[in-house]
Amino acid sequence: MKNLVHTISHALPARQATRTNKEYNQLAADYDHLALSLQETHSELQQTDSELQQAYGELHRANSEVRQHKDSLHHYEAELYASQCEVLRLQDKERSMRDFLIENSHNKIISDRDVREKFTQLRQRIQWLASNKAYNIEEFHNLKLNESWFEPRYIEALWGESPKPGRLVILRSLMFHFLNVNILDKLLFDINDANGSPSLAGVGSSIPSLGQAFSLFERVISDRGVNHDMLVNWRLSTFKCIEAAGLGGTDADFGVIDGDAMFDCFQRFISEKATVQQIERLRNAYRELCKEAWTLRLLMRNSLEPFECYVSRGYQLGGLEALYEVIGEISHVSGMTGEFAFPIFGALIKHAKIHGEGFKILEKAQCIMAVPST
Repeated sequence: MKNLVHTISHALPARQATRTNKEYNQLAADYDHLALSLQETHSELQQTDSELQQAYGELHRANSEVRQHKDSLHHYEAELYASQCEVLRLQDKERSMRDFLIENSHNKIISDRDVREKFTQLRQRIQWLASNKAYNIEEFHNLKLNESWFEPRYIEALWGESPKPGRLVILRSLMFHFLNVNILDKLLFDINDANGSPSLAGVGSSIPSLGQAFSLFERVISDRGVNHDMLVNWRLSTFKCIEAAGLGGTDADFGVIDGDAMFDCFQRFISEKATVQQIERLRNAYRELCKEAWTLRLLMRNSLEPFECYVSRGYQLGGLEALYEVIGEISHVSGMTGEFAFPIFGALIKHAKIHGEGFKILEKAQCIMAVPST
């Protein structure tokens, strides 16, 4: 290029040659500048490419680490799931073993016959107690009942119009009602911490005892639909814990508490001519009666079988004929026709363990029928 410019410059006039040399120098400077810029740009491109290759390498390594972490996470998740399945399996096995131990370590084998014998003994004791010589029910005319008794006005009127045999069966019915409300129909636990005294209406103290707290809890879990077998196992375990902790009472203790309360409820029937000895024997008889009722109820509660003392809440027998045995008749009062009058004692039934399979009648309820007067 220089030779070409030199040749051209010799062929041109001096002024033009000078201008051409300046332009040449400027072009040469521009060329050198462009060459330097190109070289710098090339170097920058090489550096950028090197940095890009390095970034690609780091990204590749990061992706590899992410894949490794994901693989480890999947592995740990699989181990966690396997561990959870194993825990659930062991919990099911523990629950099954616990249920098996509870059922088979329950050393009280309670048969239908055991419960039936206690039940009939209690019924016979009430019959005997109603005829106690300390009572003079012929002199007692104004019977007043609270609203816990079904058709109280009818029974009150029937008492006033009945001779001694009719009043005796009414008295037996009232005695059974007391036992049923305060003992036989209760979710009892063998804990000697009772507060207050029972009454004919079944009203106790407003301060809950430990036994009442257990009873309330049992109602709650039953209302929540807990499986019946689980509920029974809980109750039997609770009885065992009470026994192990030394919190249990005795039927004699409860017999005194409830027997004295029952004596107070029925002392209005005592004859004014009764001696101190007769009255004391009567009190002891009530204690023995309540002791037997407690024994029966705890026997039923300690059983794997669902026993119940059943009594109709109404006074109609429609649909309940299989449960009731008519053992007597009584003349009706105004407004009543020939129908069920009142129960003397409830029925002993055993429910099926499987829901919906009905129940077995071990002892029929005893009742009195109202008949038209002649």
